[in-house]
Amino acid sequence: MGRILKLAFIYLSGVIGAGFITGRELYSYFGRFGVLGLAGVVLSFVLFLVTGLKISRLASEKDCRDLISISAEIMGEKGGKVVCVMISAFLYCMYVVMTAGASE
Repeated sequence: MGRILKLAFIYLSGVIGAGFITGRELYSYFGRFGVLGLAGVVLSFVLFLVTGLKISRLASEKDCRDLISISAEIMGEKGGKVVCVMISAFLYCMYVVMTAGASE
């Protein structure tokens, strides 16, 4: 049970903390819409949960050890390479932006 919770918190911190939304943004965006905003939070939660479970299950079944092999399983060989290049470019751009912001 402890290992499962550890993995769940790692996934949660990676998805929420690394780009989806912060607590303040969550409140200011979804809170503005009242009950419909709450429905948006629940819908986002369900989509992230289902997507994360499906990718985790696929990676476990296919014994994928890295991003390239998971991407190739989902998108095909060429599509997987394109996705990996796009993710790498995105991460590099985020690094540059965060480094530039830190210098001020």
